[in-house]
Amino acid sequence: QRGGSIEVVSRFPLATRLDRAMAAHVEEVGGRGASGQEQKAKRRKTRGASAISAEAGTLPGAPATGGPGGGGVAFELGRRRKLEELRATFREQLGRALKGHAFSQEGEQLEVIEPPRESFNRWIFSGDGGSLVGEILDDLPVKLHNWYPTELEKKRENVRRWRCVMRKWWTEHKYWEETSEVQAFIFSEELDDIPFCANELRVMTRQAVEHVLGPIVRGAVAELARQRDAARLGFSPAARAAAAADDDTAGLGGAEEAAEPRAGLEEEGGSAASTSGGTYSVDVDFDPLKRVYVFTAMRSYGDGAQAAEESFKLSKWGYDKLAELFVPARTTRTFWEEVFCCLCRYEALCGGDNDSSEGGGLHAALPQEVFDVMPPDTTEAFASPFNVSRRAAPQVARPLQDGATPSSSSSSGRPRYHRYCSFFNEDQVFGSIGNFFENVKDLESIKSFGAHVFFECNPPFDVFVMDRLVDRIEFLLQAAEAEGAAEKSEVSDGALLSLSFLLAFPEWQPNAFRKESPITRLQESRFLRETRVRRPNQHRYVKGRCWNWSKLPEARGPPLAQGVSKSRVTLLSTPAAAAAGGSASGGAGAAAAVPEAAA
Repeated sequence: QRGGSIEVVSRFPLATRLDRAMAAHVEEVGGRGASGQEQKAKRRKTRGASAISAEAGTLPGAPATGGPGGGGVAFELGRRRKLEELRATFREQLGRALKGHAFSQEGEQLEVIEPPRESFNRWIFSGDGGSLVGEILDDLPVKLHNWYPTELEKKRENVRRWRCVMRKWWTEHKYWEETSEVQAFIFSEELDDIPFCANELRVMTRQAVEHVLGPIVRGAVAELARQRDAARLGFSPAARAAAAADDDTAGLGGAEEAAEPRAGLEEEGGSAASTSGGTYSVDVDFDPLKRVYVFTAMRSYGDGAQAAEESFKLSKWGYDKLAELFVPARTTRTFWEEVFCCLCRYEALCGGDNDSSEGGGLHAALPQEVFDVMPPDTTEAFASPFNVSRRAAPQVARPLQDGATPSSSSSSGRPRYHRYCSFFNEDQVFGSIGNFFENVKDLESIKSFGAHVFFECNPPFDVFVMDRLVDRIEFLLQAAEAEGAAEKSEVSDGALLSLSFLLAFPEWQPNAFRKESPITRLQESRFLRETRVRRPNQHRYVKGRCWNWSKLPEARGPPLAQGVSKSRVTLLSTPAAAAAGGSASGGAGAAAAVPEAAA
């Protein structure tokens, strides 16, 4: 780099295509305001692929100074380690406690017992131990691959497998002295006349194992919560408040201090590294063939030695999106450091290795075509820097026709992406307004959004989270309705004229297995304006956790995936929003078309 321009020197015979790709890339990032010696960049060729590397993690065009940021590289690495340790410890403790109590659907006793898929992730989101206890008990003593087959022969095969396991369980843990209907069915050979549906079988199974396994599972989950609180991961408001009072190690610019560990150090705003001494910086490599960046945290020691601590991949699509969302004034760190921190916390939240698909279901989103029929000023209540969607063009709010291309930009001077809330308050450096439940508490907290406020709510599919969301929405709608009635004769500046919420939930209706459901509350709400249900494979979602994919299309981003179970889209709004009809600002009329677009 000389005088603000980057000179590309070819030393490898792969030649033209690679050189052109790299030249286009460095011209693109260099054109965002690179300035001379402040940006030191070098280019190297490795095994036929081009790469970019930089010192001190400084991105051309991304200022390295600004306001206070989150905990930084050292903190995120420490939090990731703590979260991984928590997962592993829970898996080990649960497996040890349930030894001899879990079976495969073939009737074999399981030697390795895994918690239900994504159950730990949902618990991290919700913090509700009861939900996690229920998920674990529902899989004991056996989890069938499909409890709800439609073919008669598969239903019979399910009953055979269920009986095989329950006979073993009954023999080992018999506690009913007299003959019961359940016992008679377990030891029957009848398959032509099955008196119980799948949900009734699940209820009977839960009742049979509760007296033995309920205390075991509750004890394991209570210990998990104790360990989470001791680790001080910074997920709760209380932990964040404690961290703010202890924020004395925030790093500046290119390298961050990894301080000596203190008792209970893992708080937000402090260095969470469990090692002592040294500094952290972030190196970045780019492969133009795969269109993937690799972000690596490098730890430097006083003797000049360096070691790679952790690496994460990010597609060029994700890189460009984060670059556009980045708010330099909200951090004292470089763009590359903040990207690394963002990758670190979301990879940790999802679990699995860096190429895993685990956690993808909790990170899925509605398609862009659905957002294109929402008001441009929509606020996404449960999003992240990776899956926040683009704003619709303000002059057009209609579903796309088959074969059409989604809009890629808003009007001049307006942000391309929606206002959004996210799980981590640290995401504010990428435009997030913080956690929904912590920051959207009353009407005063959203009046700055404008007179017509529209929320899109696609939360993690956890009953506790969904119930809590409905509670908050009902409270806000009632407050907005009351305020509207009081100010009907006189509208003052800053008054909230209309409020709407579009919710995407799984279609979990009450049944023998699930006595209560948030769906019932939506259907019975007096603020209900529209609701639609789509059957499995008749609607689509944007796949989650695709930010590290190679060759991800830069225009479209992550692909769409079929919904594998029923989904419901519901519009709740104040009377004022409903009266707004089809206006783009009120949003009620436009939102009525959203369920159709979702299909």
